[in-house]
Amino acid sequence: MKKLMILALAPGFMYCFVVRSDEAISLVFNNPDPNEAILVGGMLIGMVTSLVTRKFLFAPFFLAALKHKLDISYLRSFSRATLVNSSIDLTGKLAVVTGGNSGVGFGAAETMAQLGATVILGCRSEKRCSAAADSIRVSAKGSVVTLSLDLADYSSIAAFAKSLEEHGHIDYLFNNAGFATAPPAPAPVHTKEGLELGLGSMHFGHYYLTRDLMASSLITPNSRVINTASAGAHFGVFDDSLYSESGEGDLRGEKTVTAFGQMYSRAKLANIIFGRSLVREHSIPACSMHVGAVATSIWDVPRIAVGDFDVGAVLQAGVDMYTKFIMRNLEQGSRGLVRCALDGGVGGGVYLDGGGNIKSDAQLLTIAPNMVDEKLRVRLEEVSEEFWQRLKS
Repeated sequence: MKKLMILALAPGFMYCFVVRSDEAISLVFNNPDPNEAILVGGMLIGMVTSLVTRKFLFAPFFLAALKHKLDISYLRSFSRATLVNSSIDLTGKLAVVTGGNSGVGFGAAETMAQLGATVILGCRSEKRCSAAADSIRVSAKGSVVTLSLDLADYSSIAAFAKSLEEHGHIDYLFNNAGFATAPPAPAPVHTKEGLELGLGSMHFGHYYLTRDLMASSLITPNSRVINTASAGAHFGVFDDSLYSESGEGDLRGEKTVTAFGQMYSRAKLANIIFGRSLVREHSIPACSMHVGAVATSIWDVPRIAVGDFDVGAVLQAGVDMYTKFIMRNLEQGSRGLVRCALDGGVGGGVYLDGGGNIKSDAQLLTIAPNMVDEKLRVRLEEVSEEFWQRLKS
């Protein structure tokens, strides 16, 4: 039985801690979020313990899982069950969620709709968007609308923003859509406007959308912008060319050292910086949140064919076994985003870690200085605004 369980778990461990070994090591030794470090560290200890002693296979694994699950206890007041049974009524409120067809975006959209808000899902896939909307409608008090949105194409962003005008003022904008950037390709993949795909869609795409909505007065100081961030932002960097006269920096990804996850980290860093700029430059309440380790499609393993045998399917089975056990589900993972929307005390451009703790500038200066680098914030705002103005003209 023990050998069978080891064999069952091995593929998942292999994928996350061999294929993604650089991320796992970074999470343990350099992570600004101690909750993630404890989680991943415990899993690594569990592996080593079982391999060396062949005993206590699950002890550290269970401890890490328990610690991680308990870390969201502070968010119980923002759990869906608690909120639905409270006096909160979002009838008449409008929430827009990018990438709301899956993951924590779907979780947040479902909660907001159950509280009575009208929810608009912006997605690339019409089929997946419609399926998500149908699922949300089953328990929703508010209505659910789907619209097409491709954040890698400004014409799609502009059309989406235009379509929103008929719905009126937006109370909550969830800049959520994102994806895990793949290992280095032979050449960078770009948005339609020529920017590296990860940064171009996750940061610039959301920047363009938010600014379009501000220009049409759909987003105002009475709105709230919620950015789905990541502790991976700790590793995000922009090279010195960002400050060059051209302002282009290495935004096309052609000179970036494309270590696995680095492009994603840079995009998530930009999301956090953008939240700070919304408050400082435009007086728009904003909050950025690292949702923690959540069992979403981001952990999907691509098909890896060896003859007629799909190795990827075996890896996926192992991944699924422990993601469902140790990681937060969609509702739990989305609680932080819902808190950012409904808690008036977290709208000052703050960053919340995976444990739901507000990180002060003093703390971030020590553990993740790029997040509070004022020179970087100002320059990224200048470049983003310049690109947006260029597209608008």
